[in-house]
Amino acid sequence: MITFRSIFLILFSSAVLASCAGTGRSAVFIPPEGTLVELNREVTVPRGGRVLIQYGRVVERGRVNVISPYCHFTVDRLGQDSLEPSTLNPDTFTITRTHQRRSYVSSEGVQFAGRAGVDHTLSTIMELTSGQQPEVKRLTCSRWGMISDDGWLTTAEMKSTLSGVVDIVLSE
Repeated sequence: MITFRSIFLILFSSAVLASCAGTGRSAVFIPPEGTLVELNREVTVPRGGRVLIQYGRVVERGRVNVISPYCHFTVDRLGQDSLEPSTLNPDTFTITRTHQRRSYVSSEGVQFAGRAGVDHTLSTIMELTSGQQPEVKRLTCSRWGMISDDGWLTTAEMKSTLSGVVDIVLSE
């Protein structure tokens, strides 16, 4: 007997396999290892350890417009009180590894036959290192879209999203 769960798993698996085949475009938009991420000003790390940036300014978690590009720093605060805000100081981080991830979400009661209502988030994840602030682990830039989209963020879109707070200086 075919159940809703079986149909969902088949469609989800098909979408994952199709995304692996890709168009080859996504590799163009991955900042290479050695690229510098320059934090230009002091920013407050709120509870939870994520600094969200959109439209060239730091924004609160509930104020992010997920349809527009947004980025966030992930800060590992092990051994510190993660319930208290902390501060990131201006610094230059080096990208040590970059990869992309497609995360799927769906609403309960959605009809999957035409894939209507199946959404995803396209994220470029940049692993970071810094001698001064080793707790800063990554910078992730994302965009939400419908499953038919293949709109990975370009480097220009990442730079525009971060402008005024962070500069991305591509390595040769």
